[in-house]
Amino acid sequence: MLFGGRSALEGMRLVCTKLLCVSTTLLVISGCSHLSFIYSFAESALKEETAFFLHLDDDEERLVYRKIDELLAWHRAEMLPRYAFFMNAQADLVAGDKIDGTAVVRAVRIMRALLDDLVQGAAPYVAEVLVNHTSQEKLSHLDVRMAERLEERREALNEPAEERLKVRAERIITNFERLTGDLTDDQTDRIHRYAAQTAGADLVWFRTRKNRQRALLDFLSREPDQNQIRAFAIKIVLRGYEIVDPEYKAISEERWRSFTTLLADIIVSLSPEQRATMTKTLRVYAIEVLALAE
Repeated sequence: MLFGGRSALEGMRLVCTKLLCVSTTLLVISGCSHLSFIYSFAESALKEETAFFLHLDDDEERLVYRKIDELLAWHRAEMLPRYAFFMNAQADLVAGDKIDGTAVVRAVRIMRALLDDLVQGAAPYVAEVLVNHTSQEKLSHLDVRMAERLEERREALNEPAEERLKVRAERIITNFERLTGDLTDDQTDRIHRYAAQTAGADLVWFRTRKNRQRALLDFLSREPDQNQIRAFAIKIVLRGYEIVDPEYKAISEERWRSFTTLLADIIVSLSPEQRATMTKTLRVYAIEVLALAE
């Protein structure tokens, strides 16, 4: 029951960035009502992402493609059934009129644990690739590519604040309505207020991303082994404040808190018709996810 954009560290998640996006979409139902359609693009998206960031020779490219296949196989077997279980459990709560603020807090806690497990499981595959990318030549290539992506994000942030705020609020509304059907004016007003109150989050994350990317390059320049890279990948993605920007821990937790509050406000306010739609939608998604896992 979580909605919103992803928060991936470009660079560290090189191999698993697109998979994380797909997984988040599967979890939060934020991209498309046909989950199998989304998931079908995972392999090509992963390959495109690694081809953009990494300087690969033929042997390295074959290794990357093999690791992508293994990563997707692991994800289907280990994570998708857990997503489906989560969706069915939330559907049961909604159908039984048992969704309250406490239930929403619990759901968000479970989702955060699932995302943590996703990063933990993907990290070994990332490490097997990055261990071959610690030379100065390859790091220079990575540095340039990350700077390009960062500049794209900077340009997006230079758009008028009012326009960015409108787009963000509309995206959140659309994500809710994919589950619940049309929202009321009062419900959309709550979302607009939330978007306005958290409008500075993108700027904060931009600064943090830049610092974490530099930390990644500095770390790889020390030619760490595969186990060290795996551990670093997990820490920089899940607990990056332990490496750079220690103040970001409090900022991140406040973002989770305010978003959980929004979820509770909207979900508790759902009408019987909206609850029925949400229950049905969650069960359909759970069926689709389980089919993908087979």
